[in-house]
Amino acid sequence: MDSATLTEEIRSIGAQTGVDALGFAAATPFSDYRWTDSPRRDPALSLSGARALIVGAVYIGGLALPAWEDSAYGRTSRLYLSGFFLDVVTPLAPIADHLRSQGHRAIICDGSTAGASVLPLKLAAVRAGLGWQGKHSLLISKTFGSFMALGGIITDADLSVTQQQEPNRCKTCDKCQHACPVGALEHPH
Repeated sequence: MDSATLTEEIRSIGAQTGVDALGFAAATPFSDYRWTDSPRRDPALSLSGARALIVGAVYIGGLALPAWEDSAYGRTSRLYLSGFFLDVVTPLAPIADHLRSQGHRAIICDGSTAGASVLPLKLAAVRAGLGWQGKHSLLISKTFGSFMALGGIITDADLSVTQQQEPNRCKTCDKCQHACPVGALEHPH
């Protein structure tokens, strides 16, 4: 099966399983990953012969609790409310299964299993064209803002990768740094 057809099949499966955005990137090392000794910096360390990364995003911005309207109550993370407090896994499983049925190897990032979150997902999402990393270190999308839960797959399948990354639109803006209630963003990222 050619790479364009397989890529489109994966997009279709993702749409059916509730993945709101999918991006595809080359499985090359992350030269800008902070921890140079980490196996997460190079997808081939987790899957020899890795060729492509699939990054899925699920929109979580619509989640809220009624008590949030009352200032006397604290807020719970939308990520926690979404059920994707770690990595998006369940919606990506049919994609990995499909790749395996086509004779490819596929590893899903799974933060709930020790050692199984095998990608720096924000960096992979930027590489896959899903958004840019803001100065608050979150992934930002023109469509979903920063309200995304991320998941990833490393595969040896030949897929049509995203050729263009989303430009970083933060430029000189530093509003998130000043808005941080605990002053944790003294330096960007």
